[in-house]
Amino acid sequence: QPAPALTVWRAPKPPVDGFINTDPTKFSWNRADKVQLARGRTYQARPAALRAGAYRPFTRQHVWFDPELNDMVYRMPAMFPTAAHENYGFVVVAPGSDKEFATLAVERLPDLSMWGSGPSQFFARYTYEPVSSGSAQESLDFGTSDGDVIDGYRRLDNITDETLTAYREWYGEDVTKDGIFAFVYGLLHSPDYRARFAADLKRSLPRIPRVEAVDFAAFAEAGQQLLDLHIGYEDVEPWPLTV
Repeated sequence: QPAPALTVWRAPKPPVDGFINTDPTKFSWNRADKVQLARGRTYQARPAALRAGAYRPFTRQHVWFDPELNDMVYRMPAMFPTAAHENYGFVVVAPGSDKEFATLAVERLPDLSMWGSGPSQFFARYTYEPVSSGSAQESLDFGTSDGDVIDGYRRLDNITDETLTAYREWYGEDVTKDGIFAFVYGLLHSPDYRARFAADLKRSLPRIPRVEAVDFAAFAEAGQQLLDLHIGYEDVEPWPLTV
């Protein structure tokens, strides 16, 4: 007769919640961290992860940006791969947010709850990919095209050549990719645009209509001024106020 199978008793592992320090000033625990702890995973502090970010409108704050320690980083590493890679773009209140539609240009890693609650989406002027990764990847709604190589990353232009061709057919040969980006930002700040498309902006991302050529130039100029003002707000001359 075969020998009976032996049952090996093992003491159950204590629940993670029973011994971790939940003081939020020490560490912000989420489900993934608890699973990694139970598996014996350790995190390594990387000084390069310390960045300056855009936390709230016109409010910068240091952030520890690390895919290991941040619950969800989405595609932000492709837009700000290192602190040395410059970029800018605009944050838009996402559909379904409890906030009214708004947009703000930033040049630093943005908090995707820019207005304190509710989701936001970030549309960057550029994205980056490691030079070794091959062809450019599709990014956002603008597409990509090959650009400069900076510290081992290829900079990709998020305004496609096809978009530039279409805009030049509509508005003239002087249109540039930077001008298109500024035009979109200017249009999104138009009170008439926001009033006309108010219902759509609550349920979908902004759609960019075709306008008259003279309006394109005006929106592009206004958009560039707003980009300069909102990104460089710390360097502008304060408006005179009497308190």
